[in-house]
Amino acid sequence: MLPLAHMGITIGVAWGLQKAAVTAVGHVHEAAMESERDGNPSGSMPMVSHISSMLRRIDYRLILLGSMLPDLIDKPLGFWFLENGRTFGHTLMFTVLLAAGGFIIHNRRRSSGLLCLSFGTLMHLILDSMWLNLSTVLWPLYGWSFGRFDIENVGYYLRQWLMAYTIPSSYVPEIIGGLVLATLFLYLIRHGTLGNVVRSGRLE
Repeated sequence: MLPLAHMGITIGVAWGLQKAAVTAVGHVHEAAMESERDGNPSGSMPMVSHISSMLRRIDYRLILLGSMLPDLIDKPLGFWFLENGRTFGHTLMFTVLLAAGGFIIHNRRRSSGLLCLSFGTLMHLILDSMWLNLSTVLWPLYGWSFGRFDIENVGYYLRQWLMAYTIPSSYVPEIIGGLVLATLFLYLIRHGTLGNVVRSGRLE
């Protein structure tokens, strides 16, 4: 999948999930407040406040970076060392390690940066249909090697890679991603919050 699709679709999914989560948390908060007014203290208030705090700390700059991070790591490795172009950055372990580190840092410092990055990398794996390449996505369960191009056949692999860009259907996700990014850009311009996103990464 091409970069525009990765970035646009990932941002669109994150934006939609954030709005849905904010709405759900709002309903839970209202129910808890009503329960407390009726003299029935709700134990869910601390959790609601914690989740609300997490949702406010979503950094879309890091989600955007995460959406391309596996390629930013693996493509140079593939070019310089003749690997297959989908190695460490395209493994589930890479995303899990990012997420685990993100949870630890968030619990200690209330920073959600690594969590945002891991969401972007997870979306990258989904959009690349990595479940079709289990030996890579579940590395190292199927062995430690990712496989290497035969140096005599590098030209063949390059031609195959370039031919993928001539298939019309490959541009459908690109168009979708581009439309999402354009819509978001216009939304931010209309509400005068583009500068805030650039500085803080927060849409809301």
